[in-house]
Amino acid sequence: MAGSSPGAGRGRRVRGQPCLQVPEKLQRALGPVMGTTPQDHHHVRFHRATVYTQEFLRKDNGGGDQQEEKGEQNEYRPPKPFSRSSHGDRALHIRGRIAMPRMENPVTDGKSRTGQTLRQFAILGCVTIFSAKQRVIESLAGLGRFTLLAKEALVSLITFKVASRDLLYQVFFIGVKSQAVVLITGAFTGMVMGWETYVQFHKVKMDTATLAVVGVSMCDELGPVLTALMVAGRVGAAIAAELGTMRVTEQIDALRTLATHPVDYLVVPRVAAGHIALPLLTAESICLGISASFIVCVELLGIDPAFLWHNMLHFTHDVDVVIGATKAFIFGGIITLIGCYKGLTCGLGAEGVGRATTEAVVYACITILISDFFLTMMLTKLVGQL
Repeated sequence: MAGSSPGAGRGRRVRGQPCLQVPEKLQRALGPVMGTTPQDHHHVRFHRATVYTQEFLRKDNGGGDQQEEKGEQNEYRPPKPFSRSSHGDRALHIRGRIAMPRMENPVTDGKSRTGQTLRQFAILGCVTIFSAKQRVIESLAGLGRFTLLAKEALVSLITFKVASRDLLYQVFFIGVKSQAVVLITGAFTGMVMGWETYVQFHKVKMDTATLAVVGVSMCDELGPVLTALMVAGRVGAAIAAELGTMRVTEQIDALRTLATHPVDYLVVPRVAAGHIALPLLTAESICLGISASFIVCVELLGIDPAFLWHNMLHFTHDVDVVIGATKAFIFGGIITLIGCYKGLTCGLGAEGVGRATTEAVVYACITILISDFFLTMMLTKLVGQL
């Protein structure tokens, strides 16, 4: 068997020998890569050695034996590394202990990956568009419900379907209990405004006009806007939490059972109290802000108090006070209406009440800042025509 010819080795595999006769020079070069035992024939090292041997024989024979090798059927052929399974997935095809790695085609794999990426982007775009559409629909529906609530509250206010006791308590809760934060905000805002205005006016020798700028700013913008923001943070959150808790504990349903309309009993007193209390708080904030700025300008900056006060009265008109009071009146209704709406429509549980409280404060502040621009533009034009 050791002296068998190369043709016999190719035609029939002899037990205990390799499938191909390897030249001595190549066998010495390969060394431990080739195995000589039957157990090594099925190992991946034997397959590599066989491939190297075939390449060596082709180069040594000069390609003359290619036709002869094609005609023989019993030549060793390594199995296909991959085959298509019944599920359409690539499965590893193993014969014995030979496992070939996956050979990737960069052209087809690149096209498939590009197509898969495009499909993922298309699906993501559809989901984003659908989510945005749902949010827009929900926002418009919420705006419609808020409009209906405001309409019912306005009708009840016109007919004055509110108990005086409830109204007085809400005025005390919204107005009196909010004085501390409003007065502190107004005082320090006026002081900072006076100091910054003096720094700029001192460059052009207009020190005595400092308080005039503070007076106009506090009456037109800073007084009503800052007061509304402070009240929104305190009162808006409290109203939303109170009504939200009543909704979760089904107290609002109990009011309907007792033939009491929730809008007349819960919403109208708070809205009316907001319209009454916020202009008064704004007036206090304006007065305290101008007074604090006057003290800073006279005591710390050394400006003549007579000219300072005269210029403030000369450039600050009654129209500025009316504009500030009008804004405060509207802001009071916005704060209380948004707080009542969020409380009446909050979700169930503690999480729903907390979310309603947060949204009431955020939406009230944003609405105040947005409406302030349009109110300023409309009131300024109206005053100009008068």
